[in-house]
This record gives sequence, C-alpha cells and structure tokens, in this order.
Amino acid sequence: HCSWPCVEYSAANTNTAKSPPVNINRIFSQFVGLIRELQPKVFTGENVDGMTQGAKRPFFNQALREILSLGNYTFKYKVINSVYYGVPQSRRRLIIIGKRLDVAPNTPIEFPEPNIEGAEKLRMKDVLPNIKFFTGGQFKSKVKHNSHHMCTIMAGDNVLVREDGKWRKLTIEEAKLLMGFPEDFKFPARSRAVNMRILGNAVPPPMMKAVMETV
Repeated sequence: HCSWPCVEYSAANTNTAKSPPVNINRIFSQFVGLIRELQPKVFTGENVDGMTQGAKRPFFNQALREILSLGNYTFKYKVINSVYYGVPQSRRRLIIIGKRLDVAPNTPIEFPEPNIEGAEKLRMKDVLPNIKFFTGGQFKSKVKHNSHHMCTIMAGDNVLVREDGKWRKLTIEEAKLLMGFPEDFKFPARSRAVNMRILGNAVPPPMMKAVMETV
C-alpha cells in the first residue's frame, strides 16, 4: 500500500499547476518500481481526490500511465467518502486497487459497499453531542450545526468547535475519535501541533480496513 504525500495534489493548493510536484511524483514512481520488482498479488494506493480534478489531473494521468506500464496488472480507482465506512467525518479520498493478471482472473476488482444508514448515525450530534456548532476544515469556513458530519480535518489544526457558548479548538481525543482512531492509540509526539498534523495527514483506519477487507 502507498499513501504518497498529498499536499501538492490538494484542491486547496493552487500552485501545483504552476510548479509540478516533481519530488512527489518521484515517490509515486518508486512505488510503481517496487510493484514491478516485488510483483505483489495486489496493491493499493491512496491520495486526496483533488488530484483527479482540474489542473492536477495531468499528474494523475501520468500516475495511471505508470501503472499501465507494468503490463501484467489490472487496476481500478474510485473516490470514496470515509463517512460511509464507520468514520464520523466527511473525508473524500481516492483509492486505487490493482492486482496481477494471474490472480483470480475471473474475479473483478471491487470497492467496499458504502453504509448509507450507518453514516446517518455518525453526525457530530451523535458522536460529540456536547459540541453544538463547528467550523473549519477543508474549504469549510461556514459555521455548521452539529446535525452535520464533521468536515475534513486538515493538518493545520484549524477546526473550531462551540461548546457551552464558547469557541475552542478540537482536543486531541476528539480529533482522534473523528478520524476513527481507537481510544488506546498512543501518539508519538508531546507536541499538540505535531500530533494534530499526524491526524490531519492520516488515512482513517476504519475506511482503509473496509478497503483491505474487500481486497
């Protein structure tokens, strides 16, 4: 599995089209090189859905051409939202699944089925009812009521929540819950900023669990 750096591909980054992410693309090329060398039965990749849109699309097309160059693999890609896979947060991510042509040749590549009903029980009021309003996250500057799903948590620690009539930042424990991390997960850093960056850059565990179980 590869989750190559996503900052350059984010729709929030308007500079990528002017300055192609050469180093980032090189990391993806190394990923493809490992597949070519190791010949795994299956592989998966993950990144922000922004790389499939607008000025970022050429870089995604190049990534697809590199996978096609392997020759003996088939693959599919799809943008899925973590909220449909047990994560109390609306977080759209691009998932790539590939397999060798000799592996289960008559079985198509599939993605996990979204749990629509389950998502209805993962709104902010369901998971953190003490929070009445929130704002921040990716492209979400408007104040939202807790009847909505939490917006995308970013690495910049810019989510604000309103509790008891006062605005404050998310706690680490709240962010961990909203990202789908288990309660007993221990963060490596003492710094809040570093740990929030880890959370904001992470792939929600329940979402990837659903993908890997499907694989």
